[in-house]
Amino acid sequence: MVDNLMGMTANMVPGPDGEYADHISEILDNTLYGNSISPDCPKILGPDGGFCFKKDKYGYTLGVGARAGKSQFLTKASPRPHMKIKADATWGGQNVLKRNKWIDYIGTTETGNKNVIFGLNFAASDHIPVTKFEDNEFKNIDPESFGYFFDPKPKWANVKDCGNFPCTAPWNVLLTFKGTKWTGRSPSFAKTTF
Repeated sequence: MVDNLMGMTANMVPGPDGEYADHISEILDNTLYGNSISPDCPKILGPDGGFCFKKDKYGYTLGVGARAGKSQFLTKASPRPHMKIKADATWGGQNVLKRNKWIDYIGTTETGNKNVIFGLNFAASDHIPVTKFEDNEFKNIDPESFGYFFDPKPKWANVKDCGNFPCTAPWNVLLTFKGTKWTGRSPSFAKTTF
């Protein structure tokens, strides 16, 4: 994947074992480039740049579990945005990412937007499963590029969702790292390998 808007993700819908089962999504052996030589505002299209792509960019949007979802084999056009969650979260599950590489995440794009490795699904209000990283590599990463995790949205405080207090999934994110390599620039909290 190169220079993507929301990057990749793997969301889970429980099987017959139910929403508390330890269902697992795995993402294996990928290479993700956070930046490319393709400009976000091409000058070739006119003096003002013509078209400018002014969006935050993520390499991986943390996967979630939901009680219901669309079939993996879609038979008709799916309404956008595709990643919107339309059911309550499941309480079991975990995301596992192994042997992936993240390269050239620069912190801020040429248009001043975020260019980060990890981001949250904008509709994940209830629960975000543990995300485990094993034997991944992060190369030439700006210290500001580790991730962007936002506060719960005030509109999540409603009777339908979480009552008078907003749901707190964005405050309860857990990422674990094993066998991880950082090369080049590293966040101040990162060791060469941990």
